[in-house]
Amino acid sequence: MAENLIYGKTVLDFGAKGDGKSDDTEAFVKAFGSSESLICLPFGHYTVKKELSIKSGVKVVCHPRAVIDFKGITA
Repeated sequence: MAENLIYGKTVLDFGAKGDGKSDDTEAFVKAFGSSESLICLPFGHYTVKKELSIKSGVKVVCHPRAVIDFKGITA
């Protein structure tokens, strides 16, 4: 999976599985609430079940084939 990592911390470092089955919400909350200024989403299929807040100044970089399913969230 090293070819997926651009630089910086990934949501996997915060506990995300990216397997399309697990609830990755808390890992995203931890990642976006951390002191990191760059969060990477490597290739994977992530499930998020609540709205997320991203602090000002945080950059999120995604692998082109990373998928995030927001389940149970309405616009």
